[in-house]
Amino acid sequence: MPTICTVGQIGIADCQFLANEYSGGGQISDIKNPSPAVLTTPKQKLVSVNQFLANPWSFRSDGGSIDKPCFTLIARMDKMPPYLISTERGIGIAVYESDSPMTKKVKEFMAMYGIVDIKMRMLKIAELKRIMGFPEDYTLIGTQAEQKKFIGNAVEVNMSRVLCEALYMKLQKVA
Repeated sequence: MPTICTVGQIGIADCQFLANEYSGGGQISDIKNPSPAVLTTPKQKLVSVNQFLANPWSFRSDGGSIDKPCFTLIARMDKMPPYLISTERGIGIAVYESDSPMTKKVKEFMAMYGIVDIKMRMLKIAELKRIMGFPEDYTLIGTQAEQKKFIGNAVEVNMSRVLCEALYMKLQKVA
């Protein structure tokens, strides 16, 4: 796998690491390396990132795996764009007396299922192009809104090819 950069050449990264919650904060360590100091109060959390796609156009949709075919991308992605949602798993949700009843309920739900954090972002142009079967080096000209419109109006090429090939094979058997 190539280097994962901050400028978005690669759209999705799955990762697992240890988050160390010492007083300085912000320390992470590789799960393949020896663990930092283990204290009597737990300071390490195993972070596993699970990802799925959310389809905001379908209010009955609970999303889909990034490993399965994507829902239909439409030309009007500017109003309700598809999102990539990542969850951080582990232990560490604190419920305080000062929390509102709804906040307590959400935190208890997250703690019950081992969810520490939920991150959500719109899909990038490169990810949308990949979903639609465009080659990596395919260039779209225009603003991001225009490019998303072009992608939404496109027909996924691999599915079209497979359908045409299947139809051809069936016609060959009949003829």
